[in-house]
Amino acid sequence: MNVKISSMHILVPQLESGVRKFFGKIGFATTVIKKGTVQQEQTFNEFLERKDIKEAIPKENS
Repeated sequence: MNVKISSMHILVPQLESGVRKFFGKIGFATTVIKKGTVQQEQTFNEFLERKDIKEAIPKENS
């Protein structure tokens, strides 16, 4: 059980990074300008909730 938990700490950030890099390479912005003109990465949840990202991810047929 501990091995599964430990591996999640390594694998989840790598998955997030891979998804961001993929979308960045195909032309989607992965950062936003926050108050005070500071450029930041969106949280992964904010990124996945964007309309353009949702439209780019195919829906599974039920």
